[in-house]
Amino acid sequence: MVEGIGPDKISDITTRLIKKKLMEYTLDQCILHGIVIKSKVASGYFWDQSSQSWVDEYFQLPVYHGERIILVPKAIARIEFSCNYQEYYGKYILNYLQAEHINANSSLVHTLKKGKKVVYKKDLKERYACSKEYIYKFSKKHPDILDKYKAAKAKRLKVISDKEITTDLDLKDLVRYLIANLKAVNPGNAEAGKYHDLMIGIMEFIFYPYLIYPTKEKEIHEGRKRIDITFTNADTALFFHRLYAINGIPCNFIMIECKNYTNDLNNPELDQLSGRFGPNKGLFGFLVCRRFQDKKLFIQRCKDTAKDNRGFIVALDDDDIITILSYKAKKQEEEIDKLFNDRFREVMMG
Repeated sequence: MVEGIGPDKISDITTRLIKKKLMEYTLDQCILHGIVIKSKVASGYFWDQSSQSWVDEYFQLPVYHGERIILVPKAIARIEFSCNYQEYYGKYILNYLQAEHINANSSLVHTLKKGKKVVYKKDLKERYACSKEYIYKFSKKHPDILDKYKAAKAKRLKVISDKEITTDLDLKDLVRYLIANLKAVNPGNAEAGKYHDLMIGIMEFIFYPYLIYPTKEKEIHEGRKRIDITFTNADTALFFHRLYAINGIPCNFIMIECKNYTNDLNNPELDQLSGRFGPNKGLFGFLVCRRFQDKKLFIQRCKDTAKDNRGFIVALDDDDIITILSYKAKKQEEEIDKLFNDRFREVMMG
């Protein structure tokens, strides 16, 4: 509502206020994907909450062609701003003024043939111009109207989707590339690291926007145990949301173990993952592996783990991953949701 302040300036101000968090996120992503940062560079000014001042420090950031790179998570990025003063004016302020003039039976009121009284928005616009100065004064006098607008916008907020920033051709090319790379990795210890790194990228692609902010080999219990990949649960409607909302399973974080084994997974692998669960971290995770000779036996072991109150584990092999990637290429998110639900039901149904 301030004259001269638009999207560009708001974006710049916001970025500087949260710049330290963005730089920390960038460093985490570089560690996640094995990007080596050779030296620290000047960060540029950012707001430091602890000292309540603007500071300029040296920070570990990637550099490309002499320019420092700072990454922004897709989960907080938007194509356009959620709140818009013109939308607020047209749909909330004018609606309020219509009702106010009708109640006061002002000169702007027109009576239709059947007796209905109306106030036309074009007449209101002539009397109450759509300026930031007027909107500010109105909002100061009627803060409840502004609150209603912001509350309605908050309910409709959605994270940016892949289809908003990726063409169909790019999406299909990426899926083909990931599937080809998965098939090219040989099972076994020799290429376990390669498989792990690849699965981080595949998992991030598959789960976005429902699971965000992956971290690699996260230490827990003061470093005595590690989790291969941990995601933050950001789902508000589909499978990972239902885990808690309907099934009552704590799942603030979703833990994933990747096993590039040549043989079937057994109880030790299940125990390894279930041992990382906890009511605060979460009680659900995935064991991702190459293939099963006896998948029914492993699902039964997952059922046993659940019956013993040691958490819920769903297994995904190469065939599952390729199927999910194929759904991603076709933008069939509902099929992915159904697959996760079916795999979970196999474990839940005794």
